[in-house]
Amino acid sequence: MDPTHPIWRSAPMQDAIARADPGAVVRLARRAADLTQAELGRAVDYTAASISRMERGLQPMRDVVLLRRVAAALDIPPHLLGLVPLQAQSEPHRHGHATRGCVMS
Repeated sequence: MDPTHPIWRSAPMQDAIARADPGAVVRLARRAADLTQAELGRAVDYTAASISRMERGLQPMRDVVLLRRVAAALDIPPHLLGLVPLQAQSEPHRHGHATRGCVMS
């Protein structure tokens, strides 16, 4: 979704972002993209029921692969889903090691 889309400036989205509610961010972005839960589920290889639970906060959003798929499908900035941008994954830590594994902030 275009970063200039009005959804990003809407009061409900600003509220969801302020509350750090990734499920609400997904729901609002999905609706703005005019996708059903079933369509988003097919796009990210998940069930519509699981998308529904995720949006309502009934299913924890800890699967980094799924979150990256959802962010890509809906063009959601990764940080709004608690993710670190991909380029930050390869930046060295203080000890000179690249980051690996789960990259949630």
